[in-house]
Amino acid sequence: AETTSKLLFFATNGRFYTLDAAKLPGGRGHGEPVRLFFDLEQEADIVAALPFQGGRKFLVASHEGRGFVVAEDECLGTTRKGKQVLNVKAPDEARALAPVDGEQVAAIGENRKMLVFPLEQVPEMARGAGVRIRCCCCWQQRAALAWRGATSGCKACRPSAYRPAGPGSITCSRRSRLPRCCRPYCPV
Repeated sequence: AETTSKLLFFATNGRFYTLDAAKLPGGRGHGEPVRLFFDLEQEADIVAALPFQGGRKFLVASHEGRGFVVAEDECLGTTRKGKQVLNVKAPDEARALAPVDGEQVAAIGENRKMLVFPLEQVPEMARGAGVRIRCCCCWQQRAALAWRGATSGCKACRPSAYRPAGPGSITCSRRSRLPRCCRPYCPV
């Protein structure tokens, strides 16, 4: 990032905060908490921080397994309070932010189950709670990724391993552990 760049911060309350890179403190000293630059609630934490580029899309997801695709331009907030994008209610919180780069999505739960499905099944929204992206009732969203060329992987990565379960929900036809060939894609 350059001093003229804008930085996007995604927090667990589902808000995006924008900060000019020039406002960051210099390289010497002890620094300053990011919370001082915008009105971040005490119970909220930063999930991700990245430079604003424009034209990209992000996959956002919550702890309870809800998510959607949002355009980066829709995330740019101009106030200290940020811009609400992912609607979450306690005890749910925003958990994952991944740039969309491809046509496949993998969602990995705390129970080490991975769900792979086409990106086209995830709606693109400017704001909201999203759709359910989970494969069993005990599954909690831990991370989400999007990548290109997953159709040449193992059987769990191929399109035959997933099937739509109806409007707004996706289920996995495989209930096995994370395949060995897919482990490098797991961010946890």
